[in-house]
Amino acid sequence: MESKLNPVLSKLPLDHFAEPLLENHKLSKKAAFEYEINYSKKILSYLKPVKDRAFNYLAREQNSLQAYEIRDLGLVKSVILPGLFRPATMHDVSYGSARRIGDRIEFADCLFVHLTRPIPHAQFEKKFTSIESSFGFLADHGFASLLLPVSSSEALIAQLEYLQANFRNFAEHIIIYGENDLVPWVLDASEARPNLFKASVLRNPKVQNSPQANGGASWLLSIYEYGQGTPSTLLDWTVSARQAEFLYPSRLAGLIYQQNDPVTDDLSSLVLAYLLQCRDYLQEAAHHWTHRESKGDTEEENTSPTLSSKSSNQNNFLPVHFQDSSQSDQKYLCEVVKEYRAKHSSNPSVREASNRALILKIGSSIESMGPLAFDQLSMKDPEFIILYQALKKEDETPIQ
Repeated sequence: MESKLNPVLSKLPLDHFAEPLLENHKLSKKAAFEYEINYSKKILSYLKPVKDRAFNYLAREQNSLQAYEIRDLGLVKSVILPGLFRPATMHDVSYGSARRIGDRIEFADCLFVHLTRPIPHAQFEKKFTSIESSFGFLADHGFASLLLPVSSSEALIAQLEYLQANFRNFAEHIIIYGENDLVPWVLDASEARPNLFKASVLRNPKVQNSPQANGGASWLLSIYEYGQGTPSTLLDWTVSARQAEFLYPSRLAGLIYQQNDPVTDDLSSLVLAYLLQCRDYLQEAAHHWTHRESKGDTEEENTSPTLSSKSSNQNNFLPVHFQDSSQSDQKYLCEVVKEYRAKHSSNPSVREASNRALILKIGSSIESMGPLAFDQLSMKDPEFIILYQALKKEDETPIQ
């Protein structure tokens, strides 16, 4: 008698049973990358329907943000909000997002942060326009989004912690996108603050260092174009990201994807499909997300109070702890500091001062001029203001 398979079995994505590469693999680096590429292709194959839907949206949609509000969240500019509302919970009240349980509050399922270097306003507008349709697709699916200029990993950490402290109803679950030479800052931030964001998508990653901690708290999808070459340490980050107790993240949290055709759009349909997959998992099992202590965290640091949205203003202190060293001096070189150094290039004390000390000196001077001057500077370089607020907590006297 001829046996018949249950028709349901033909619908199962059997490729999901592929085994990921283990940390103690004995393959060469080249063979390991080939294994990872094939593995990721199988794991991501079931996203094709979502990819097709995203591709069609990007191809046909115009004025995709017309139905959505673009609003400044404190010092962070031009955040696209999805227009979702829900009753406030006890956690919303404790974070300062609502006064009473049951109040109607605005929220987002996730916050998508697309990183860029600080660029002139005209270039920023052009880049924003190029990814506007992608932001519209994400807004349709409950994401808040923004294009965020950053100049260092410290600046990235400061701005994300600012958002979570003051606008947690939008920024509880953060996913980051970075490319090329911005990638090391994302990885540095994931090591320094492993629970700050839930996932990162990295395009053509350029990274030299290996992860120092065991197990990643954030998911990692690396995309590189064929022929670009892959850094040898990327494999270590990928394997580390999959070190999770639960089966699903142990399969999907660390992936390396090879793009055979040149990528013309920052946010491809694959990226958008992966973001939706992360959101779906967060909605179902956010409590199962990996948690890991930050490097150098102490009990006192972990219990430091967060900020209430009621006190979201330029005088707030951010829960950020920086370690100063000569090697990190360039990480505080924001636009305001660059201009200050250019104008005082003949002053030996300015030439010898660290960027960190200059931030404190400039910020203190501007603050003494009153709220109007401080507000004007926040419009020019919000990254400087956020760094200044964070560094004020540290015991460093500004240069005279």
